[in-house]
Amino acid sequence: MNSNFPMSTNANPGTLRNKVVCAACRARKKKCDGEQPSCSSCRKRNEQCSYFPPTAGSMPLFGWDQSFPTNPFFLPLLDGAGDGAITSLPGYDGFLPDYVPNPAPQIVLGDSWMTPLPATPRASAPLSSGHEVQALQAPTTYPFFDQGPDVATLEMSTSTKTNTESANLFPAHHHIVQLVDLFFDRYHDYLPLLHRQTFTQAVSTEGLITTSPLLLYSIMAITAQTHPDPAIRSQRNKWFEKAKVLYAATGHAPKQPLETLQAAACILLHALIVSEYSTAWLVLGMAWRQAVAMGFHRIDAASPLNLTDPPPSATDWRELEQRRRIVWVLFMLDRSMCFPIGLTHAIDARKLRIHLPLSDDVFQNVDQPPPPAEPIRHPPTVSTLLGHFESHPTIDVPRTHYLLLAYLLLGAIVEHMYSPEYDLHDAAHESERAALEHDLAQTRLVLPRSATDLSAASYATFKHVVWLNIVMNLNTVLLFHRPSLPNAGSDNSWQLCVAAARNVARVIREASRVSTELLINPHVAAPIFTCGRILVVEYLIPSGAPHAGPGLNGVKTSDPELRADLEVMLLIFDRLGEAFEGVGRKFRLGLLYHLRQELSCVQAIKDGGSRELLTTCGKWPAIPSGDARGIPD
Repeated sequence: MNSNFPMSTNANPGTLRNKVVCAACRARKKKCDGEQPSCSSCRKRNEQCSYFPPTAGSMPLFGWDQSFPTNPFFLPLLDGAGDGAITSLPGYDGFLPDYVPNPAPQIVLGDSWMTPLPATPRASAPLSSGHEVQALQAPTTYPFFDQGPDVATLEMSTSTKTNTESANLFPAHHHIVQLVDLFFDRYHDYLPLLHRQTFTQAVSTEGLITTSPLLLYSIMAITAQTHPDPAIRSQRNKWFEKAKVLYAATGHAPKQPLETLQAAACILLHALIVSEYSTAWLVLGMAWRQAVAMGFHRIDAASPLNLTDPPPSATDWRELEQRRRIVWVLFMLDRSMCFPIGLTHAIDARKLRIHLPLSDDVFQNVDQPPPPAEPIRHPPTVSTLLGHFESHPTIDVPRTHYLLLAYLLLGAIVEHMYSPEYDLHDAAHESERAALEHDLAQTRLVLPRSATDLSAASYATFKHVVWLNIVMNLNTVLLFHRPSLPNAGSDNSWQLCVAAARNVARVIREASRVSTELLINPHVAAPIFTCGRILVVEYLIPSGAPHAGPGLNGVKTSDPELRADLEVMLLIFDRLGEAFEGVGRKFRLGLLYHLRQELSCVQAIKDGGSRELLTTCGKWPAIPSGDARGIPD
């Protein structure tokens, strides 16, 4: 371990304790006693605790999936300000600068920063099974990268790498063609970025190996897992590392603007699939900053943007449509990624001046330029989209538009949750919440049954129907899981959360009657997990039960149907784990972890509202093999 990482205060306790303040106390602007590995405040709040190192240039220790979002270690990596920037994080009140700058040309990937340190347990919420969360090895080099198992140490000077050297990691050309076909067959619905005919023609000529290696590596990294050849699957991590290195070398205005941002979206999705949230978060910041620098977020603005280094004009309507699509895909990835790790979203929809994407049928199959789409009022908000759909009741709305509406609503709810002025006693806060409740109800009323009910939908749209249902139920959970206030009386908010979470279990069952492939979507893993957390609380502390334990008068009153709903969620994480090992396994273990928490912690999560639901997760420990499928009785 690096000697700059202090694990105790034995060497000079007086000096160190006076200077060191943990990240959580700093974010809350509270006094910190500096005890390590966990201060008394974090122990009392059952939170993970991480520290600034006392020496310049050192990096703190942290648990990757909890302390990362609010860990000030990342602040020195961020710089600048500007239009459409990353917004503030919880606890920082807007202090966080707004984009990730380009890394230095010389990049070194050192030892993995995901290695447990068994000798130094991190403070965590107590588990009834006696497990403890372990601290993680801090990064020894640039934290943009999480090292893959097939890469030991990679040194790359971007000025000396040639196209020939870049091509050395490519498989045979027919395998590249197969991997690209797999992307369109299995992943295009979740990353609707590329025009299939144009892209596959470019791949068939082998020209992309030299002109767009970054995009090819990022696509191959995603699709390698589903290739039947084990030798191809074994290259996935190398291709992912290669894509990250090549992307890190791009500037704020890349020579290939569209291909660069398309590759960034692929890297982002793959990072989420393998649970590299740190990589995903930093790539998102860099990609969005590039999109803003090139004016992609204002393609359809009434007045042109005066750019110092504008990208080349789009060659045809297809390229213009792909530029719109990359912005919307980044927007959805941002909303999908930020809420489960306690982050406010990064992309401010109020800065967007772009039309909604065309339907995929039109985009993929029309040779001539399609008729111009009905423009929407800018900026796109929940209200403007609702108004647009209500004023055009007869048009065939692409299902992607309904998804964008759901994600706009998700962003508005999360922004409300993490507002620095968040005050349950404030009239303005209550007025804003009431407006969001109205928007949620109005959205559900505007959505046609063909968009929300599998029995009324065409098979081609089944994936989007399942996806939309899960996101809308997530919106209900986040909006109505309110903190408990003393003497506030009872309302039905918690029961609405439970009903929405059970709706997700119902959707999983209905989709599974057709095919579990409808649920193999990396975007839905975190929403399902969040709804599963609600079911865990209701299962362990049924509504109406005293705080001392589950059930009335100490008698277990858990609903067997509720247990069945939890089993369904564990099973779908099994299936997700077969397709996306990282994300499926992560959330399955997370659900089991929370099922084994002490009831006092469960009650605190219920009383704390959505903020507590999203920010109290820690590094979940391994579950004993005998408990692999067990839900406690």
